[in-house]
Amino acid sequence: MARSIVVAPQSTQACSKRKSKGHYLLLFGIAVTFCTLSYSAWMFRDYLLDDTFIHLRYAKNYLATGSFSYNLGQPSFGTSAPLYTLLLAAIGHYIPLTSWPVMAKGMSIALQFLSIIVFLSLVISPVKTRRAPTMPAYIVGVSIAALMLAVPSTSRWLQDGMETSLAVCCTLAAMVALRAWVAARVQQPGPMLMLMAGLIALVGVIRVDLLPISVAMLVLALLGTPRYKLQTLICTIVFLMIGYVAIFAVTGAVIPDSAIAKRTGMFTPGWVVDFVTAMLAVSPLWLGAPVLLLVSLGYRLVARPILYQHVIPLLCGLVPMGVTIVWGTAAGQFVHGARYFLPALIFAWAVLVCYAPDLLAFPTASRAGKVQALLLMLTVVAALIHIGMSYPALSLVRQQDSLQIDQRQRWPTMVVAAHDIGQIGWYTNARMLDLAGLVNGRMLAQTPYPERLCVAARTMGYPDAFVLTEAQSQPWRKGNTNWFEVTCSAGNTARYIKTDAPMMKHYDLDQVREWQLWLREGQ
Repeated sequence: MARSIVVAPQSTQACSKRKSKGHYLLLFGIAVTFCTLSYSAWMFRDYLLDDTFIHLRYAKNYLATGSFSYNLGQPSFGTSAPLYTLLLAAIGHYIPLTSWPVMAKGMSIALQFLSIIVFLSLVISPVKTRRAPTMPAYIVGVSIAALMLAVPSTSRWLQDGMETSLAVCCTLAAMVALRAWVAARVQQPGPMLMLMAGLIALVGVIRVDLLPISVAMLVLALLGTPRYKLQTLICTIVFLMIGYVAIFAVTGAVIPDSAIAKRTGMFTPGWVVDFVTAMLAVSPLWLGAPVLLLVSLGYRLVARPILYQHVIPLLCGLVPMGVTIVWGTAAGQFVHGARYFLPALIFAWAVLVCYAPDLLAFPTASRAGKVQALLLMLTVVAALIHIGMSYPALSLVRQQDSLQIDQRQRWPTMVVAAHDIGQIGWYTNARMLDLAGLVNGRMLAQTPYPERLCVAARTMGYPDAFVLTEAQSQPWRKGNTNWFEVTCSAGNTARYIKTDAPMMKHYDLDQVREWQLWLREGQ
């Protein structure tokens, strides 16, 4: 005899009410996010990372020549995210060149907004799950979303015009696709599997540093898929290969020259302080994710030692963070590498919310009113933090770069040497001799720092000018003189004299750094 399943009206009503509350909460979260992000964007309206202008110049030259080069006629792979650079070029094709910095800023803000909404949807409106999220999942998830809004340093990293906000957005989109795929339990893989595999691979293709996140997501997909494991594995690997083959075809390499140049080998005992300082610049509660994951992992091991499927997802949340820490430490990229830690951190939070929602289960059921009160409280906290950080004495991240370029008509034909080449190269169109070794080719990137200037001078000649801070110019100067000499070969010396006006100013914390223009004698 056939057995029929009858759904009780009360259950249907309860499910409907829960779904309705979820929609209202999501709308409320969108409103809060929009208001807070609008203020955050206004606060950081003058901030663009100097490296953003490197992406923009690569994009501009790609549109002009169809190849990657920072200086025209000198191919190089100095952009850390070629796909992001191609995206800038594609959108910039329809936008005036003078508006490109605003375009990069707008893209970062839009992607940050989308990331927060996607994360809130993971918390508030689970994709096709039978049970509603517990109160701890609400609290943890909403707190993470608030951190992405309330902490000015995190807002800075996600609004700096770089590819970080795109990486975070794609990471969360892949997580949504993964949850939808696992929950659907479809009979035929079809486009849904292709979409999930493509998004998982895309995270690792955006930046090679983020490949551990793709690998961790692939493990989660294989664990949560009762069938089509082989298809999932093959599709993801194929998409990864296509992505890296495309990067190689466009740039001639897979590892950027900039990554090679930054391998300074700073794995020293002092890295602990530097690393913690850099991570605190990303988020004051960055340590919470690994701690909660470890606690949950210990709970799973003690309470349910047989169910290894619950342990591996938690490990998958920790592995990308651990790899990012080791990679950044070995390369010595503590401060700048901190923003690359952000996608791994948010991925760990997403794993926690999705796979361990009952980690700190409360006896009381979740209610919309409590979550709304929590959102309101966090909004007030966000506003207070932003207002407090607006005062110069407490300003940890406010920065405004200003170029003071004279009317030198020869800028486009000059060779200018600098460590910070972004804005100077963008606004002057000068041929840049990069003392950091990021954009002048692989040979220069592989050269130890002290010899880079002379190695580049062999192909570009002595620079017509230097743009340096006081500390950067000290190795060439003798005492506090306003001139220095550079000798790259016997009997061939160039003298550079400091001009009066600063070339660029940088406001950070309570200090102001100035870049001085040093012109070659006779210029």
